[in-house]
Amino acid sequence: FCFAEDDWLIEADAASTQSVSYAQPAGPNQLSFATAQSFQSTIGQQTTLDETPPTFTKLEIQDPTASNNGIVVTFALNEPGTAYCRASRLDSGETAADMPISRIMTAAWSGEADGGMTEATIEITNLENVNPLLTVRDDEVAAIQEATQYNVYCFAMDNATDSNGFPRPQYMTQDYVGTAVGSAVSPLGGTTQGVWVTDATPPTLIYVSSESVSHETLQLTLQLDEPGTIWCAAVELDGSPGAVHCKESEVQDSNSASGTCYWETLIKGSATHNTVFRSDVAEAYRDVKIEVNQILQKDEAGSAPLLHETSYS
Repeated sequence: FCFAEDDWLIEADAASTQSVSYAQPAGPNQLSFATAQSFQSTIGQQTTLDETPPTFTKLEIQDPTASNNGIVVTFALNEPGTAYCRASRLDSGETAADMPISRIMTAAWSGEADGGMTEATIEITNLENVNPLLTVRDDEVAAIQEATQYNVYCFAMDNATDSNGFPRPQYMTQDYVGTAVGSAVSPLGGTTQGVWVTDATPPTLIYVSSESVSHETLQLTLQLDEPGTIWCAAVELDGSPGAVHCKESEVQDSNSASGTCYWETLIKGSATHNTVFRSDVAEAYRDVKIEVNQILQKDEAGSAPLLHETSYS
């Protein structure tokens, strides 16, 4: 509501020249109540501005991730708004100081929350969700890699508007964005460090060479395409005499019971019977050598040295 009156009384009293008959007016002319009511209808309902940025009421990332090619951020806000997230490899050397809000937004990974109990998600599958052919800047286009750790930086802005209905969003502060989440259900900030992208792919064995280095020792030179561990074992050829040791065709993967030549048990060997022939591979595509000089019995109760001048598989 608004009220108004004129300056008639003030102007009359303040005049520098007044007649001998001057009588002070009773008062100013005032707006009637009916006019004030009508004017109030013209103004209509007005709402004060929202000048408070949103906060996360949940910010959670499964670690390790469910898939080997993406990071899913689950979030909720205390008011309707939009969240943006950006992933950065842990080994890139980047920190929260390198993640201004504008850079997080340029990654173009976002999701909308209703400000209630409903959770929203953002699935990040690349460093930036852009088409390089449609931009005029240096894009960071690299798919999310399995068996890799990432830092994830998130921020949000609300859906606030001005009195004319135009967007007037409030942004989370840079300090809030750079603060560690702390608790997924009561986040203190928007930074989640060291998220593992799950490794769902077995390593690839790479054959380099093999040879006999003594009358009872076989040496294999091998590689892996990622860090891991290699085990090797010798088995007898199908035409070999006797039934004490596993034959080549007897090795199987369906029955893990003792004495069945189950492939993993056989290959990993027995420390008790000196048939563990393994190498830890610390670096991809680097040669490692494994020497095999014993053969495990089929019943896993003992072992024997490799025979002189004998072929094995």
